[in-house]
Amino acid sequence: MSQAPPLTPTFTYAELFPAGSVLAPKTGLAQMRWVDFSEFRVDYATGAPLPVLGEMTLICHRNMLTPAIRAFYQSAGIRLRGTHRVYSTHAEAMQLARDCQMQGSRLAYLYSLPDEIVNGDRLVVAARLYDWLNDKANINLLCESRHLPEHVLLAPDERAAIADVLPQRAIFVKVCHPGVSGGGTDVRFCPDQASRQSALVWLATRPSGWSAIRVEEAVEVRESWCLNLAVSENGDVRYLGAAAQLFSSPAMQSGSRIDPQNQPAAATIALATEIARKAAALDFVGVAGFDMGETRDGKALVFDLNFRLAACTPQILLHESATHRIGGKISQTWGRQLPGPLAPALAALEQFARSGQFVPMRFYESTEAPGDASRMNGMLVARTQGEIDELQAAVDAAVDAATGGR
Repeated sequence: MSQAPPLTPTFTYAELFPAGSVLAPKTGLAQMRWVDFSEFRVDYATGAPLPVLGEMTLICHRNMLTPAIRAFYQSAGIRLRGTHRVYSTHAEAMQLARDCQMQGSRLAYLYSLPDEIVNGDRLVVAARLYDWLNDKANINLLCESRHLPEHVLLAPDERAAIADVLPQRAIFVKVCHPGVSGGGTDVRFCPDQASRQSALVWLATRPSGWSAIRVEEAVEVRESWCLNLAVSENGDVRYLGAAAQLFSSPAMQSGSRIDPQNQPAAATIALATEIARKAAALDFVGVAGFDMGETRDGKALVFDLNFRLAACTPQILLHESATHRIGGKISQTWGRQLPGPLAPALAALEQFARSGQFVPMRFYESTEAPGDASRMNGMLVARTQGEIDELQAAVDAAVDAATGGR
């Protein structure tokens, strides 16, 4: 079987973060603010940087880098460089992070870090600034109101008012708090009055420590993107690209697609750049992903400002090389979760990886821990959306056949 040429990211994380910094994505469920999620999901987040790491040090769970996973990356044309410091337990991860700090390295991170690491002080972005920038209550201080959907900020003890604000409209209820949340876990779509009442019940299940409740009109948009930008230590802002967001339901993202024929307008990119410059002036350094949309009449709107690496960042950095090497144009994410070992699924995926039609971005080998599961994430590459759909069906069928539809 012929093999596609090696992949070359447009930029690596080593080029986008200060020299000598270490990526330390490991944290705890409390810092991620995820409720009823298995612990292994925290570990799974640590492997996201692998295919675009470059010559950088990463602290990640050992199940993200088994010999079989390393071999699969190799067969797909991804050269794993940098230094991989692997852990098995939370305590080991925290010790590795502290060791890096004691050796003079600064830590870059994804979700807010436990106090034991924050107290080490050597961070690429100060914890207090990171938490402030990622608090949805502060979006108004970074973006002019004309670029925001109509919204109301309520104090946490004013939650009952959700039933009455922006009446007769579909809304999103967003829990605001210092730090990062992800996966739409702190957002609730309310299309009618009954769902607003359900949102009040849902709010009671959310972790404490809110700064506000953001009640926002659910505006219809032509497209919603995650625009990625990098901010250097000297304050320079670089636009990296954008991926269109795919949703399984309102506010619940299921993946992303990059199509050169469907990209944000220059004015939308300029708005994102302006916001990133404001963050740079506050000493933010690193990569940010802004959730933005355009209405059918071309108005740019900001929905969320994520001052962290985004789920689509590796796709954006790999897209140009991945499409160019096989004559494709479009990339679209693909992922699966299954109980049991990865080996059968990896064997089924190898033909697609060698041909360049599937680009692996993250794998996790399951363990015997309760709730644990193997996970696979990558992107499909083809010339047209029709070919992407056919490829997805073929990949799903191959994995189902190999795993018995697990």
